[in-house]
Amino acid sequence: MRRPPPPLPAGIGWVSSRFSSPVHWGLYVLMFVTPILGFITFIYHGRVFDLGIVRVDFGIPKNKAVFHPTEDIHGYLAYALFGLAGLHALAALWHRFWLHDGVLARMWPSRSAPRSRRD
Repeated sequence: MRRPPPPLPAGIGWVSSRFSSPVHWGLYVLMFVTPILGFITFIYHGRVFDLGIVRVDFGIPKNKAVFHPTEDIHGYLAYALFGLAGLHALAALWHRFWLHDGVLARMWPSRSAPRSRRD
């Protein structure tokens, strides 16, 4: 998000150029919102984080009015995230193995980039 993505190859189709940005933003939004709703669902179910040596109790009693809707929404968003990520992976493979248009290669670091001393 700090750097804009490289431009799409010249011969890219209208479907790829039209849907690439909305799909990426949809993935970002789902990866941000879904865990937050999962956390809210966990807390309002009255559960306690048990990390072995540390237990974190939020002191919030079970509240079905909050728990049930957030559980459903969290589940639907998780399915949407899995589906969108799967379609995204299939599209990347389509571009790599069928179209050979360089879309997948533009995501990898440049080979001409200077290497750090740690490499």
